Amino acid sequence: MPQTSPSPGLPSAAGIGLRSPHMREVLERRPCTGWLEVHAENFMNRGAASAALEEIRANYPLSLHGVGLSLGSARGIDTGHLLRLVETCRRFDPAMVSEHLSWSVGDGIYLNDLLPIPYDDEALALVAQNILRTQDALGRPILIENLSAYVGYARSSMTEPEFLGEIVKRTGCGLLLDINNVYVSSCNLGFDAHAYVAALPSAAIAEIHLAGHAENDTPDGPVLIDNHGSRV
Repeated sequence: MPQTSPSPGLPSAAGIGLRSPHMREVLERRPCTGWLEVHAENFMNRGAASAALEEIRANYPLSLHGVGLSLGSARGIDTGHLLRLVETCRRFDPAMVSEHLSWSVGDGIYLNDLLPIPYDDEALALVAQNILRTQDALGRPILIENLSAYVGYARSSMTEPEFLGEIVKRTGCGLLLDINNVYVSSCNLGFDAHAYVAALPSAAIAEIHLAGHAENDTPDGPVLIDNHGSRV
């Protein structure tokens, strides 16, 4: 599929990640921010949080960020989860929808982590197929986010930026560039973070994440952990 630019929607301004402890304050005070990002899986229901988000979205553009679709699953995407994502998008009409370049489901068991995939032709074909299926169901392009990495695969035959560039070409998706994840991965795996960013197809980047991280000491040296738990 030819490369296409992501559909416009989010304003060119800083947004914030909206978490449940802050929803009441956002409703009552309407803080000045360009847009809000929420985790899709938190609103795949008809509970109080979803009702609050219905009110909030009247005042802010939304970016819907998935954490459980598991685009790297060899057995394909879980149909039930995909249908719930479709319904959530219909309900909240987000300006952007994103997911991670990862897998998190094995033998029907959902793992509480975002696990890396090898960067080779086999994985490329698999991920592209899963992204195309997702985009067909949603009727829109999605954004793919780079992971924070702690290990790499010996079988990888391309870099992550090369892999992401090929994904964009094959599917027409966009990219969500997580700057913190690039830094964490570069320190853990020993690559040049600036060269990584320069190698990405810049026209496909439609959203950028900033967050903090932790540093853990190990017998082999410090390991950075993407925990969103410190200042940017």
